[in-house]
Amino acid sequence: MTTTHASFSRMSPKLITLAVCMAAATAHAAPVIQTSGTPFEMNGAWYTFKGTSIFTNSAAKVGNDSAGGIVNTVIAPSTYNTTTNASTSAITEMVVDQAAGTLITKGHGGMHQVAARNGLMTGGFLDVTDMYYDPTKKQMFADVHGVGKVAGDQGFKNIAFFDVKTTKGLLSAIPSVGTYTTSFSGLTLTTGAMDYITKSLGLGGLAASVTKGTDFGVMTSSITISKALAPAVPEASTYAMMGLGLFGLAFMRRQRQA
Repeated sequence: MTTTHASFSRMSPKLITLAVCMAAATAHAAPVIQTSGTPFEMNGAWYTFKGTSIFTNSAAKVGNDSAGGIVNTVIAPSTYNTTTNASTSAITEMVVDQAAGTLITKGHGGMHQVAARNGLMTGGFLDVTDMYYDPTKKQMFADVHGVGKVAGDQGFKNIAFFDVKTTKGLLSAIPSVGTYTTSFSGLTLTTGAMDYITKSLGLGGLAASVTKGTDFGVMTSSITISKALAPAVPEASTYAMMGLGLFGLAFMRRQRQA
């Protein structure tokens, strides 16, 4: 599985907003996507962020997969620890919604599941990638792609995948630079995800009933905000050269049309 982080339900006095370097006319537009390692402006200063998310599979989830003959492999750039049954992903995106005062982080990568045809299922595969937490719906969303040997291709789409029972850690604005951690537990499949998995892996009645009530584990997300240097501002001559270049291209296009 991949990454998520806490939502920012309100803004701290120490951090009025996670402002992005934008024109004043669009300063309050939402949402704005920041990329890990890329400087962004915050309260007149510049910062960068990085983070990781660890999804630790529950013993029940691991046991179900073993009993059903389901084989799990990692989808890069995530990594998987077979000793702890946990996948780790780098947080690659930070989506800032200034109007709503929220922040959601998202990574890249996930897990690939393959089910063989046996007495419990007809077989198929399922990919779950790019997971993030929606604070308003209290659900984990993910891109999923599955192909059942009987049901066929289930497509690729963003769906509500897990219902989240408990969140702990940072649930409001980041007060300053530093590292902040949030955990999400009590992860059970939504009705839509259950239907998707059933068709993709070809789950029989018994396998489906067991999977439906399973607590899949815990996701722990950690994000670090650090100070950064402001990006270099191009000199006036640079803008002038760009303008001349665009003018030249437009002139050549008109000449060709003529």
